[in-house]
Amino acid sequence: ECDVQITKDGEFVISHDASLSRCFGKDIEINNVNYDDIKDLYMTVGNNVDVYSSEKIPTLKEYMDIISSSPTIHAVIEIKENTLKYTKEDIKRMFELISSYNMNDRESIITFYADVLELLDEVMDEIEHPSEQPEEGDGESSDNSTDNASILSDSDSEGEDNETVPP
Repeated sequence: ECDVQITKDGEFVISHDASLSRCFGKDIEINNVNYDDIKDLYMTVGNNVDVYSSEKIPTLKEYMDIISSSPTIHAVIEIKENTLKYTKEDIKRMFELISSYNMNDRESIITFYADVLELLDEVMDEIEHPSEQPEEGDGESSDNSTDNASILSDSDSEGEDNETVPP
């Protein structure tokens, strides 16, 4: 499982934390900087940092390059939301990047954020059923059925069923 954050210029990077302070020793919020501002930072803090001292913050593309090179590894991608809200275009770019690896049954997208889940559902529906999309302002809604990505939301922690959209 990896956590995805977004930089100010829209690059998807792998980081559990919204800040680089815990692993990189820099008081920098990922969403406040462009990717070029952080791409050359090295990991300096954490367990076994001497083993990983040459590690930099990876992009989602770099992660997918590695995961897709194995026929058995399953990519589990958690979309983290920091103070910079994802736009529908951001989610579409992320989904298209992940889908471009044609891993189909070996990829899952999870999130704790209902608004991100709703955007992803909309994007998937538009991609999979482009001819079924209503004209702008006609009041019709699509059926929101999907069949090419797995989406799990943990926002319903009160015992309600989480929404799952199969790949």
